[in-house]
Amino acid sequence: IGGLFIDPSGRDLTIDAVFNALSVADGASATHAGINVAHAAKITVLAATNRSMTIRPQISDDNVNFYDVKNEADADISFNCTNEKIAFRLESAAKYLRMFVTNSAGAAGEITMKILGQA
Repeated sequence: IGGLFIDPSGRDLTIDAVFNALSVADGASATHAGINVAHAAKITVLAATNRSMTIRPQISDDNVNFYDVKNEADADISFNCTNEKIAFRLESAAKYLRMFVTNSAGAAGEITMKILGQA
């Protein structure tokens, strides 16, 4: 008979709310405390803004020194979120993760963000 059975209760999923309608002034940046994602093989970030903002993931091995994530062309990996809701996936690459957000909208804006980690 066959088939794939997935037991949703067996998934190790964490949800960390990092910004809840946080106001970010025009031209300003915001970040949050690092989140321990050592258990997570896959990470999903859910973000919503009402202005144009850029989101850059940063990683750390000690929750003190954070590093920008680069692609093979030596450019910072970043995500644009302009008055919308977005989701993006990341591979777990370090013990701690945080998001660095910059508002470039010309006016103050708000961001709401959650980080989901799955083993």
